[in-house]
Amino acid sequence: MVVDEVKAAEVVVEEAVVEEAAPVEETKVEVIEEAAPVQEETPAPVQEEAAIEEEAAPAAAVDETKPVDAASTTTEGDNVVAAGQYDGPTDGTSDVLEKTKEIDDLYTKLREASEARAKSLEAAVSGNKLKENLETELQWVKERDGAAKSKEYGKNQNDTQRLIKNHTALQSAIALHEETVVEVLNESGSSSDAQVKEKHAQLDAAWKALKTAADERTKALNDAQKSIQFYVSADEAEAFIKETEPAVTLTDVGGNEESSAALLKRHDSVEGEIESYEFNIKALRAKAQQLTDADHHDKANIAKRLAEIEALWTNLRAQSAQRKKALQQALDFHRFNRESEDLASWIGDREREAKDRDFALDAESLAALKKKHDALNRDLEANQPRLKVA
Repeated sequence: MVVDEVKAAEVVVEEAVVEEAAPVEETKVEVIEEAAPVQEETPAPVQEEAAIEEEAAPAAAVDETKPVDAASTTTEGDNVVAAGQYDGPTDGTSDVLEKTKEIDDLYTKLREASEARAKSLEAAVSGNKLKENLETELQWVKERDGAAKSKEYGKNQNDTQRLIKNHTALQSAIALHEETVVEVLNESGSSSDAQVKEKHAQLDAAWKALKTAADERTKALNDAQKSIQFYVSADEAEAFIKETEPAVTLTDVGGNEESSAALLKRHDSVEGEIESYEFNIKALRAKAQQLTDADHHDKANIAKRLAEIEALWTNLRAQSAQRKKALQQALDFHRFNRESEDLASWIGDREREAKDRDFALDAESLAALKKKHDALNRDLEANQPRLKVA
């Protein structure tokens, strides 16, 4: 009988959960009260079957496709007890409360498990996204790593200018992309995922290496441009020296005063060009010194090339001076010959006058001869320097 009453109470609880109107609930209670005496006359086997059917009925009626409102269920169970709508045995109230608590606990655990899985899924999605972002940036760095670490500096000024232009574009791309890389590194820096940590470290190292390599290549290209400018200037100096050498190594000094004078005049023009080019040689020396002071990677070859130009330049200056001396000596010789011939002719003329023994007898003629001889003496005195020069 007690069992039957408990079962009947469970039916009342189930019906009370479904029903919302108070009058209907009261009707159910009355039905239970009327049915109780009938259940007492029912044989035991029939009662057990009825109990099994009553227990199975609520379970079969549950729609698993619909969400369970545990809060509503527990609240309604509490309401059943609080409202005094349960009229069964005293221990039945305890069962209702226990089931209410059990459902509440199950729902709480389900909610916690669901929230934990949601966090896990969110972390997994976030981790995958971080890995994808890190891999994308690593690939970006890898694609530009070769250009940043290139050792090609150009074989001439045009090549170097082209390489500098390309590298400047690379530096601009790195500067513009830095914000994206920093953002990805910041997002992945606090991740606890081992793979994310590994990729983070790889990207951080790769990005720093890329920037360092790009900066080093910028300096190397600038140094290359400066050194190429030096070599170009050195080549130009050597070309000038080679072009000028034939003019200062001529052996022809002229066969007479006129030709020697013409050759000397031409040489003076060449010597003026040499003196003017001295400015370029000084600039070449200064450029080599700047590269050496800056510890240029090619400073040894730069010093060697400068020494070659210095030797060629010194030799050119010496040959020019020697050529001028030879021409001057030739000109002086021709002038000496001319002066000597002129002086000899003049002396011959004056010698005849000096040896003239014809003296006039009259005073007037003697005075004229005396005057002419005095003029000869003055002429001799005036031409004395010509004799010394000769």
